[in-house]
Amino acid sequence: MAGSKTELDINIEGLILMIIFTVGWTISSEIFFDHSDHNLSAYFFGAVIIFLIYKCVKLKIEKNYVSVPPLENGNKKGQWYAAVISLEVIAIFAILIILINAGNEHLIIYSIALIVGLHFLPMAKIFNRKFDHYISFWTTAISGIGLLLILFEQFDYKIVNAFVCVGCAISTTTYGFKMIKDSNLIIEKNKK
Repeated sequence: MAGSKTELDINIEGLILMIIFTVGWTISSEIFFDHSDHNLSAYFFGAVIIFLIYKCVKLKIEKNYVSVPPLENGNKKGQWYAAVISLEVIAIFAILIILINAGNEHLIIYSIALIVGLHFLPMAKIFNRKFDHYISFWTTAISGIGLLLILFEQFDYKIVNAFVCVGCAISTTTYGFKMIKDSNLIIEKNKK
């Protein structure tokens, strides 16, 4: 089982994904803010992204100096993970097609945020992580609040979209910090 993944590998891969998603949510928020926030979200999350990248590189280097045992049921967890991600991608594409054809493009951000929030529920079960429940609740709540504000026409949809994107970026950065913390604990526990 020399090629089996370890919990440290999963955390580092998760951190890389959180960096990518934070970049995406940040760019989306800036598009919707249209500089009305004086690029504050770009500066803030830009600094956070740089920090997360630094920590990711550092973890990849430190990984070479520890011996972490492979995950039990790693292949089974990987299959469930792939199934959940596949369903998430299919759901996102389906909702995009439906909303665009219905002329409701302004609801795309909330729908994606809702799907992303809900995907953390099976992830919590697959990887036995209670933290995924909190991220799921946060992301789903942000999506729901944004959707309600749009449906009741309380604010311009672009500003609400921007705040939903910022909420999702907070979610991904929080998750990134959790991955760093968990990785550091694994490294400390398994130093050679």
